[in-house]
Order: sequence, then C-alpha cells, then structure tokens
Amino acid sequence: MTSKFPAGLIDNNGELFSVSNLNFALIGGRCIPEPEFPSFLTDTIDNSITKMDRKSLADMGIHSVTGQRHQWLKCNVSMFDNIPDYVYGMNKLQREHVVCDLRGSCKQEKKLCRTLPQISGLTNRQIQVLKLIGRGLLNKEIAAELGISLLTVISHTKNIRDRKNLFRKSDLALYAQQLNLIGEDQTLHTRL
Repeated sequence: MTSKFPAGLIDNNGELFSVSNLNFALIGGRCIPEPEFPSFLTDTIDNSITKMDRKSLADMGIHSVTGQRHQWLKCNVSMFDNIPDYVYGMNKLQREHVVCDLRGSCKQEKKLCRTLPQISGLTNRQIQVLKLIGRGLLNKEIAAELGISLLTVISHTKNIRDRKNLFRKSDLALYAQQLNLIGEDQTLHTRL
C-alpha cells in the first residue's frame, strides 16, 4: 500500500530519483544529492549492483565506483513514483522500471536495467492491456485499440489478475501506476 506522502518524507524508507543528470535521495525528510548520500545508502546501493551489472557498466566504459553507482541508479531507481526504493532494514534497493529514451536501442537493456516483462513477470501483450486498463479504457475499447478480440482482452485480464492476485479493476489500474505505465508516452503500447 502506498502512502499519501512520498517514501522518505516522514518514514525510514527512501525514494531515489533523478533530475536531468543528477541523482537524489529523499530520506529522513531531507532531499540529499548523490555526492552527499549517507554511508548506509551507498552501502545499500553497492550491495544492489550485481556482477552482471558491473560488467554491463564496464562495457559502457564506466569503470569508477562512483561512476558505476551513478549510472546504475539512473537505470534502476530514478523514477519519483512514491514507491520506496530504499526500504529500511533491507540491504538492497528495490529496482523499478525506468522510463528511458534509450529503450529499445541500448545494448545493456535487460542486463543493466530491467524491462517491464522482467520486473512484472507479464508478457508484452499483458502489459499493453494493463496500460490501457490504467488509462481507464473499457475492455471493448482495449480490444479496438490493440486490434484484438474482446475475448482475448478478457483472457489477458484474467491472466494478469490470477498472476498478480489482483481482483478489482482499480487494483489493476494501481498496479499499472506502480509499473510507471500511466502518464508516460501514450504510444508505449505500440513499441512493446
């Protein structure tokens, strides 16, 4: 369940986000720029970066620890989405799907950053349906938008509900929001 306040504003969790090329953490009621992150947070970030991530970063020509940390944050936790990236007491950050201009053309996609299917466990078509549910479309409108039958939409919706244990349409819309499907480029479904 999400709070009406961003993570880190009034709790012990934290929201990490990027503005332009700068990373910030909202923790303990303070907005802290990356060079001033407390050691517990940099330790958590370093614990989150896997060997495969480090190889991908090196393949991108990024070799310094601070450079790798900076890029990893931009690729994995840079959305201000009111879902904690840093959870107090855990030693790794919660990765999220980051909207990126390089999606589809980055050689490190699926290695360094996570795609929606990797994060959600849903197929591309199920993600398309979920995004349109999140936009408030009715099943028949989703079918028309995607050029599929109404029965196929119903089947995809049922599979999403079963896989994610979500039973109401509002739960599906909230999940679409948590995946950052709502509010981004409205033509995303044609690119998946």
